Amino acid sequence: MSVAPLLDQHAASPVGVYAFLRTYSSRLGYAEVKAARERLDASLEGSAYVKEVDALLAKLERLQDGAEAPDFTLPDADGRPVSLSSFRGQYVLVDFWAAWCPDCRRENPNVVAAYQQYQKKNFTVLGVSLDRDKDKWLEAIEKDGLTWTQVCDFQYWSGPVVNLYAVKWIPKNFLIGPDGRIIASGLEGQALLDKLAEVVK
Repeated sequence: MSVAPLLDQHAASPVGVYAFLRTYSSRLGYAEVKAARERLDASLEGSAYVKEVDALLAKLERLQDGAEAPDFTLPDADGRPVSLSSFRGQYVLVDFWAAWCPDCRRENPNVVAAYQQYQKKNFTVLGVSLDRDKDKWLEAIEKDGLTWTQVCDFQYWSGPVVNLYAVKWIPKNFLIGPDGRIIASGLEGQALLDKLAEVVK
């Protein structure tokens, strides 16, 4: 996803930064956002939108491959607290999704296939839902056959874990190694299976 034409055309205008933030940034990684930041004109330094870009960069920098995954604790369907750190020693896919998200529901069969293929090889999934309706969340879990641990705080996009992981688009996932460090993120479809085949032995 190239944002160069947009930023080259509006490098000194808040309009360009606004469009970048609202249209492009949600699906870009650290390197791409950093490259976009470097294209902005110096006259925009200190503006509200550039500060927003800088704040996003700071979050993404902590979520690069090789970084330690930020720990969190959220309740499961029975209200019991589940911490990411409790999965230490396993490969775990932290999968952000929601019952109301069509793209997530289309991706769920791929995650199910990955789980079924690798669950006996020290791999599991931790589903983190952005749902607001518990009944619809549980119905989707059942319908899609999501048999792994699921957690949700029912705070939609305002949840602290969503903010912690700079999630602005779903589905979004992070593959974390047994040492608690991020291996990769944004793995969908065949890319997920390919990465698991590479790292899970």
